[in-house]
Amino acid sequence: MIRKLSEASINNDMAVVDEVISLLMEIKMGWDGIPEEFHHLSKQKQQVAE
Repeated sequence: MIRKLSEASINNDMAVVDEVISLLMEIKMGWDGIPEEFHHLSKQKQQVAE
């Protein structure tokens, strides 16, 4: 995505910026869809690994 944004900046291409925004929104919707009770799980895994 960073490469795409760099290319968009060089080429002044708003369509590519919109594409990256769309991808980021899709990722955000996925994260927002994770139920609250599961938010702590990755922190627990990190603590166990340490």
